[in-house]
Amino acid sequence: MLTTSLTLNKEKWKPIWNKALVFLFVATYFLDGITRYKHLIIILMVITAIYQVSRSPKSFPPLFKNSVFYSVAVLSLILVYSILISPDMKESFKEFENTVLEGFLLYTLLIPVLLKDETKETVAKIVLFSFLTSLGLRCLAESILYIEDYNKGIMPFISYAHRHMSDSMVFLFPALLNIWLFRKNAIKLVFLVLS
Repeated sequence: MLTTSLTLNKEKWKPIWNKALVFLFVATYFLDGITRYKHLIIILMVITAIYQVSRSPKSFPPLFKNSVFYSVAVLSLILVYSILISPDMKESFKEFENTVLEGFLLYTLLIPVLLKDETKETVAKIVLFSFLTSLGLRCLAESILYIEDYNKGIMPFISYAHRHMSDSMVFLFPALLNIWLFRKNAIKLVFLVLS
């Protein structure tokens, strides 16, 4: 019944689904403790990409004819070569699988397939708002941790227990500065709240 309904709607669900998957992926990337949900999002992205490529395989190769994809492909080949000459091939492949295959090779293939039909402005908005959502969720989670520490008698900023947060903040904070590009006052209010 669901597949019949989706077919009758001529896949009008596809752009919304694709944008939602990319939004959720980017928004949850820096959050800790939700690994199973991140894996679920990635699995849904892979299934969706395979479905879309199988529906029209000839429309996707032009997406990958650019210098970024070629650079990632060359880097991947170099890393495969380094695994082959590594003294501990098993450990090297484990790191390659976690960082390279999942880290950027998979995303270099998936995200362009999912956002193929979107304009540059739409993609920029998806990334910006997903960064802002991630920043807000990250700040909320850290605030809760600071409150819990304070209730235990640990004063904020006197230990290094929360220093891992700075990695994501350095990456996500520039998205906050881009809010000033919007003319709406409600969005500028978001800037004041998050800063």
